Amino acid sequence: MAKQLGFKIHLGRCVQCAACEVACKAANAVEYGVKWRTVGVYWEETPARVVNIALPQSCLHCAKPACASICPVKAITKRAEDGIVTVDAKKCIGCRSCEKACPYKVPKYGKNGKMQKCNLCLDRLAKGRQPVCASTCPGEALEVGDIGQWLKDGKPKGAVGGHTKLQGRTNPSAVLVKSFADTDVDKYVKVFLSENSSAGKA
Repeated sequence: MAKQLGFKIHLGRCVQCAACEVACKAANAVEYGVKWRTVGVYWEETPARVVNIALPQSCLHCAKPACASICPVKAITKRAEDGIVTVDAKKCIGCRSCEKACPYKVPKYGKNGKMQKCNLCLDRLAKGRQPVCASTCPGEALEVGDIGQWLKDGKPKGAVGGHTKLQGRTNPSAVLVKSFADTDVDKYVKVFLSENSSAGKA
């Protein structure tokens, strides 16, 4: 594979406005009752502090996508040139195997009996533009780029530490950037992915 495109998520920049959710639905004409992108919000209160942090979430275009490997008709494939995972609606038979296989419950079942999900705004990427979720975010919490290159890069401007690769059995294509020193990245991300994996109602 030439490269793996994925998301860079700046923890602490998300202001929980849901602009990315709205932009995604509008740009892709996503039907009512379905979301390709959600914003998970986590609260933790202790006698010493209150933590409120958000994690924008969508398809993670995994290096080893469980959705693609289980699809009986190969309707879900991973592009060799950039690692983007796509759904071919013409091939999809709506069996929902991918929905069950995905650890993040990303693929959504539509009214047309087909599965659907984020395709990283392929049309915009082809024109050298960022996906609509990233370009709409007022806090610049989202960015799409080459995961491998980011991991080689040093500490991002304004960040505490470097890039943290999101871990998981399907090797999700996302890196996290801490914006403040006391963020326990692994702890919060595990909570998000377990609590919000079934999110997707409009």
